[in-house]
Amino acid sequence: MDKKVIAIAVVAIIIVAGVCIYFAFMKDDKKLGGTEVYSDIKVGDKTDVFMDMSLKSDYTEEMTIIEALEQMYFVEVGIEPSSTITITYNGVAYDCDVYEIDDEDMGLIQYQVIHSSGVILNEIYDNGYLKLLSTTCDVTKTILEQELTVGSTSTYELKAAIPGVTSMVVHGELTHKITEIGNGEDCKMNSKMNVEEKMMDSMTLASIEGDVYKFVGDDTEYTKNSAMSYYAYTYCLNDIKDWYGEEAVTMGAKSSDRISTAYGERDVTVQKVKVDIFGFSADVTFYYGSKDVLYKTEVTAVMEGIGDLTLKADLKGSDAVKSL
Repeated sequence: MDKKVIAIAVVAIIIVAGVCIYFAFMKDDKKLGGTEVYSDIKVGDKTDVFMDMSLKSDYTEEMTIIEALEQMYFVEVGIEPSSTITITYNGVAYDCDVYEIDDEDMGLIQYQVIHSSGVILNEIYDNGYLKLLSTTCDVTKTILEQELTVGSTSTYELKAAIPGVTSMVVHGELTHKITEIGNGEDCKMNSKMNVEEKMMDSMTLASIEGDVYKFVGDDTEYTKNSAMSYYAYTYCLNDIKDWYGEEAVTMGAKSSDRISTAYGERDVTVQKVKVDIFGFSADVTFYYGSKDVLYKTEVTAVMEGIGDLTLKADLKGSDAVKSL
């Protein structure tokens, strides 16, 4: 799976798996009272959370020239197109072949490829897409005809819908640039990705059937831990353990603080937690009250070869949370 696919996969997987609490809808009104307590979630309960996310990367890799070119060409062998389509790129209409591949990690991927050259204009996934925005290369040339030089650049629009929360979409750009070409068939390629989103959503519980919880407009099946992880610290921590296992979670330092919340100024416990997420180490900081209400969460993760992720979430209100 190439770097472009991995980038989308990481954005989607990390946000939905275990850290699914970070979906958002911001309100400005303040609640009255001094302490909040929560109850078990029930059908009709709505929870609002505000999330601010950033994923940035800047890395350079050594590779062969042909490997660098393969970033923008469809090079799969033995696959016939499922259909054809006309796509306008840079003001020119191109006849394109449509290829579909069922990837083990990403599900069904559709490649929209210029018929005459093999250049990929669009890669469409179940949860997003990559779209070629611009390139210094000649898209009418085949991979064998194409010549890379220092400064050759291709920029893609990256968009990924978050699984389980259909209204959540992250958006940004991914740019590949040749920075050095060796004497042989080698080169260096710099890749930069920048995704920044302030996301808004409102989660309303639609049904409870046995141990399966579902939200309105969302076909994902949640456990009780997942459903209550939006506003309850213990359930959120248990949800993370359910996803990654007890051994993946290391409890860190605990301290006290007073922070501003949607309910006013509150005394909170600050709990540091380190989580091993698919080989990446994420530092999570929870801010919760005396009755276990989760007011605020922060996550940072440095993912080698992918980028630096930061997530900030604030509880803005929940029907299952009451002020005493």
